[in-house]
Amino acid sequence: MQRAPASGGQAGLVAAVEPTAAERVDHVGKLLAE
Repeated sequence: MQRAPASGGQAGLVAAVEPTAAERVDHVGKLLAE
C-alpha cells in the first residue's frame, strides 16, 4: 500500500468511501420514492 502525501490522504480516503456512500444514498432515495 502506497503512502499518500499528507495533502492527498483525505482525498484518497473520500474517493475510496464515496462509491459505497453514493450507492446507499441512491438506495434510500429509491425506498423513499416508492
